[in-house]
Amino acid sequence: MALSKKALQLKREKKKKKRQMRLSTPVSSTAIAHNNWPIYECWIPSELWNAGIGQVIVSRQNNQGDIAIGIYLIDVFCLGVKDCFIRLTQQEGYHDLLEHMEAVCGELELVDASYACTLIHKAVNYAQQFGLKPHEDFSKAQKLLKNIPIDETQAFTFGKDGKPFYMQGPHESPADVKRILKILASNQGTGDYAFIVETPDPLLLLENEQ
Repeated sequence: MALSKKALQLKREKKKKKRQMRLSTPVSSTAIAHNNWPIYECWIPSELWNAGIGQVIVSRQNNQGDIAIGIYLIDVFCLGVKDCFIRLTQQEGYHDLLEHMEAVCGELELVDASYACTLIHKAVNYAQQFGLKPHEDFSKAQKLLKNIPIDETQAFTFGKDGKPFYMQGPHESPADVKRILKILASNQGTGDYAFIVETPDPLLLLENEQ
């Protein structure tokens, strides 16, 4: 018996919801040794160095077809690793995620695992020069990078025009802006970094601290 249009739509929505639920299930690093699975694929946004920010994707797959995905939101202009997490999925959910990332970040470029791992760690090191720490979950998400070699000869040009350039993100409050600018000012001096923020008179906020 053929399904009605309404029944077909409900079936599609139910299937889509199941995929989303499967994709959104966090991986427990204590329960699953995903950091020992073989590398599957690694991706970066093609326009990462022009946009200044984008998602670096590192994935591993076991012999049952499960895929552990590490998502690292990298700010190559200033903040290093802004956000990161690991999710467990399978092929269908993995491809859904890649499609979503392309919709958000633009075209993705397949890269070697060593390149992705080196980029992530060097972005962290760059931000730490200015007193800016990686996202609080990086110590957990970093485990997915286990045993991936870091290429110390790989050169990256972080910052913009030779200095850190902070861009306020959509989830960064005026308090976040104040904190970040204060850290940059204390480590760089007001002339040695640049920024673009929505918060009015951010320098006035710093002056009020003095």
